[in-house]
Amino acid sequence: MDAATAAHDAPLTRQDVDDVVARSARERARAAAVRRTISGTGDGDLIAVTRHVRERLRAPEVPDAWIDAYARLVRERRAVDAHDDHVRRVVRAGVRDAIGVLRGAPTSWSLVDGAARAVCDAGGFTRSMVSAVRGSRWVPLVVHTRDDLDPKAEAFRSFVGEHVEIPLASMLGETEMVRRRTALRFDDPVHDRRTFKPIIRAAGSPAYAAAPIVVGTRTLGFLHIDRVGQDQPITEDDRLAVGAFAADLGWLFDRASSEEALARRAEEIERAIDAARAALAPLRDPGDDRVIGETARDHGAATDDAPAGRDALLTAREREILELVSDGATNWAVAERLTLSEETVKTHMRTIRRKLHVKSRGAAVARFRRLRGSG
Repeated sequence: MDAATAAHDAPLTRQDVDDVVARSARERARAAAVRRTISGTGDGDLIAVTRHVRERLRAPEVPDAWIDAYARLVRERRAVDAHDDHVRRVVRAGVRDAIGVLRGAPTSWSLVDGAARAVCDAGGFTRSMVSAVRGSRWVPLVVHTRDDLDPKAEAFRSFVGEHVEIPLASMLGETEMVRRRTALRFDDPVHDRRTFKPIIRAAGSPAYAAAPIVVGTRTLGFLHIDRVGQDQPITEDDRLAVGAFAADLGWLFDRASSEEALARRAEEIERAIDAARAALAPLRDPGDDRVIGETARDHGAATDDAPAGRDALLTAREREILELVSDGATNWAVAERLTLSEETVKTHMRTIRRKLHVKSRGAAVARFRRLRGSG
């Protein structure tokens, strides 16, 4: 007898209680393997049977067997609650750790690419997709999926690879996310009027959750997750988890994009300075081969083909980076120390080598030490 039916149609037997407790215990084990909570999605029978037995205990005379049955149901209910609390802690820690790793992404694109895998690892999801908002449309960019669980893995990758532009129509859930800037859950996407049916057919998701990637007040994209192939529902906790991950991802993307924009601007300025220097070269006194920033003393003390005062051309940030590099720091270590991306540090090092007229990292350090009087 189905436990939910048994809870309404007498007589409920001890076997019914045993069955629902055993099923709940198996469900906890399955859910633990994929970091899924149970309350509200997988505990309907347990709630129904517990309520039915509690009503029986109101009778004037209650057999000890039913008191024992009720105690077993209560213990299982507590086990479900403890399971859910544990899963929430694990997922929160997973999201925190994943964001910490993504902070080291060298570019904004590698950040987006890494986020697709990271959110699946943190929440136990089968598949994730990162999309970009472009004007009045949104475009799937990156998908990560577990091939062992996803029967449509290749087909869905092909669909995402086409970079289909999907209109942000008024009824779509994605449009609602842009407007409300909050995560949503779709329990029946095939029949939900808010879903874009071509992508639902390509994905084959029985249910999914999605969250906007927001910077300031602007939605830059979306993060979708599902549990296809797990035979597990998407829960409210899944919706909250992907929402928290997307919020941190938006902050990281803003930071990475800003650093890349500054690095590009710095390179443009460096090129402009080099062009100005080249334009001024014909006007310089042919007997004086010093450059802007040198002193006569520096020039007279030079012992090689590069003026000794070239470190004066370095910006404060470049000198700071070169100080760390001269102490043996790697690009990654410099990036962590100065809160930069590793790619930004590499860009600065290229500029430093050009200014010091050297071709290698070691030569740049040697010349810097010599010019600073420490070598």
